[in-house]
Amino acid sequence: LAAAKIAAGLQRSIIAGGLDLRSRLARTEDSGPWTDDPDLAVLPANFPPVFSADLQAFLEGRQLSELNEWAALSKNRYRENDSGSFSYLHAIYDENGLLLLDKDELAETGNPDAVEPLLSISDYLYYLPLAQKQLYHLESFDRLHTRFTAATEAEGLSFLLLGGETAMDTTPIGKVVSYTLLEGKEGIPFSGMGAAAGKVLVQAGLQAEKIDLWACDEAFAASVLNFQKLMNIPSEKLNVSGGNLAFGRPSGANGSLLLVRLLEDLKKRQLTFGLLTIADRTGIAAAM
Repeated sequence: LAAAKIAAGLQRSIIAGGLDLRSRLARTEDSGPWTDDPDLAVLPANFPPVFSADLQAFLEGRQLSELNEWAALSKNRYRENDSGSFSYLHAIYDENGLLLLDKDELAETGNPDAVEPLLSISDYLYYLPLAQKQLYHLESFDRLHTRFTAATEAEGLSFLLLGGETAMDTTPIGKVVSYTLLEGKEGIPFSGMGAAAGKVLVQAGLQAEKIDLWACDEAFAASVLNFQKLMNIPSEKLNVSGGNLAFGRPSGANGSLLLVRLLEDLKKRQLTFGLLTIADRTGIAAAM
């Protein structure tokens, strides 16, 4: 929205971003009933996110080993490639000087050998008949995602200063070429990233081969792998310094956080074009 306002000439500069204080609310306390009341779950977008992730893994024929392999790669890249330029890598103290956090805990969460599914058997059995109304050929699917292959809900904050060419004295680290927001035709949570990326490339007049680095939302390993396959992205160009599976997913700050990281990766490697796409549980995706 900030980029659109600036491009339209409505504002000269905007500080855009987000904040997520997950610990201040009980789980789902900030949600309306359509997101969490099973009686309203009549569309794919109403399914629990982990149910949708396991369903996507099934539809693409994913194996547990593939999900674990990507999650391990993301965590290793995060540990090896991050320069320490992000504040959550540093010790945090309160106003009295007491240590609150001395390390990044999320990169170490989960164990690839732990195979306990995140999707409970009760939720699986409840929502499966609803999914079968949308996908007539669906009989059953495996519960694959675990804590290791799903992003941990996290707190975070991230901001960007956006402005037109004459708005600021500082040298910009990047330029917004194109942006789009759409709903994936399937309406399944975290499934529309490929459609959004394809549309934003058309708007920008660019071929996928021109993109030096890709970044995408890592809510679940299956979502990343399906996006990679759809866009035919080499592994070495996707989430090159790790993703949400490594450092967590603060929903309210996620888009800004991933964009900052992509800009830093482009700058560090002296590359030109980056493409970011994110998605959410409503089936809507955005790309820039």
